[in-house]
Parts: sequence; C-alpha cells; structure tokens
Amino acid sequence: MVSYTDTFENIRDDFKANGIATDAPGFYDHPAFIEAQLTNPGYMNNYAKFVLSKNYSEEYLDFVAPKIKFVCDVFYQELLNDGRLGACADMSKVLSKILDRLGVWNYSVNGALTTTFPESSGIPKSYYWPIDIDPEMAGHVWVFAPPFTVIDITIGQQPMDPDSRKHIPDFVYSRESSDVEVGIEDIYSSDVQAEMHLEGIPMLPEGIFIRNPQLKSFFETFHRTVFEHHGAELKYIPFAINMSDESLEDMTDLQLNGKYGAEIFEKKIKPVFARE
Repeated sequence: MVSYTDTFENIRDDFKANGIATDAPGFYDHPAFIEAQLTNPGYMNNYAKFVLSKNYSEEYLDFVAPKIKFVCDVFYQELLNDGRLGACADMSKVLSKILDRLGVWNYSVNGALTTTFPESSGIPKSYYWPIDIDPEMAGHVWVFAPPFTVIDITIGQQPMDPDSRKHIPDFVYSRESSDVEVGIEDIYSSDVQAEMHLEGIPMLPEGIFIRNPQLKSFFETFHRTVFEHHGAELKYIPFAINMSDESLEDMTDLQLNGKYGAEIFEKKIKPVFARE
C-alpha cells in the first residue's frame, strides 16, 4: 500500500490508479479518495506529502503569496473584531477550504508549539502539546501553503498572560523549515510525561517513538519551523494532518461577528478575486 513515506511519483501514480484527478487543490474530497481512506486511515498524509513535494514554479509562488495574505488578513481582522480566543483549529480548517477554492495548494496541520522566551524575561517555556490527558487541550493548528511553511493568524489570539504576550507576534507567515530537535517535553503534556516516567520510558528524544512509533517517519517527512520574534523562539512541530471532511458551507464551528466562514468568503473575498 502506498503511503506518504513513498516518493512523490509513487503517490501521484497511486492517486491516478484510484481514479483521483490531482490537477487542482482539494481533491481529498473526491469520492475515490474518501473510499480509499476507509481502508487506509492515513491516506490524508499522502495528500499532504503530495502538496509538500510538488514542484512549484516561481511564477506560481509569486502569484499565490499575496492572495494567501489577503485571505488571511480578512479573517485576522474578523478575529480581532470578534475577540475570540483559541480559534486555531476552526480557523485553520476554514482557511484551508477557502484556499482550495482559490486554487492554492495547502493543508492544515495539527502539531506542537513550543515557545522559548528571552532568558532576561524570566518567563518559562510555554507548550501547546498535541498529546494530553484531556484531548480538548491538545496542540495547536496552522496552515501549510507554499511558499509559507507556517501560516498562523491565531497565535496572538491565544489565552496568555500580558508579560508573555509582549514576545508573541500578532500572526506568523514563515517560509522557513528546520531540522531542530524535538524533545518529549514538546510533544507530551506534563501529565503524560509523568505516566511515561512511571512506565520506564526514557525522557530522551527516542522515548517519543516508544509511545508513538509512527511519528518517526512523520517527523522525517514533515519538518519543523522555528520563528523568532522579539527575542522569543516559536518552534512549530507538525504532528498530524488536520483536514476537514465538511464543505465550506457546512462549517459552523467558526463564527466571527455573527458570520460563518462561507459568508465571509462570499462577501469579502470572492468579489475581490472575481474582479481579477
């Protein structure tokens, strides 16, 4: 069975063999793709590897970068005006669907976010752990859309104390990737780490894979991004691909200023690109 650890060519040929057209973003909604997921729950990783590994021309990247920023700017202003905190998962899924509609290759990522503050601040590291005892508290979510490795417009609208907020950007558009080391403390919450300690799992990077062996190949494929801001270092670590199986019109988890994502798209984004 072809998986995301295979080459781009093998994954592309597998999609073709399954009758899945790959000429436009969002083909994970194709019935044949959905059917393939029934027997291969990790099939969405293949879509992400396809997007990650595509050969993008400079013309394409130059064309889509301002388009991506325009869409995100619209939603960022809506988010600020609404005042909602902690909307990363709902926001990223909506943005991903809209970028699909606009012909922009992308995928939504669930992962870990570790922030290291300047030593002079005295602020300890903060963590968004993708694995926690309470699954509702797990992780952070952002969008990958070339040329950007991380698009995170909710980072400044996360619950945090005022001192930490001084070092956190309003939003992140990063084009970087990194092979920075991932530690157990990045992935597993302090409660889960305590369980692992009792189980005798070494508190070293290799201990990550004792609990979740599949993460080794995932980390090797989907790289980290380190973003620096005002002396702080934000480490984004992909953990899982987080795409929605709902249509944009059916997405109701994100409501800003009384409007769902589809309405914001129809009123504030679609008319702009229709004029183009």
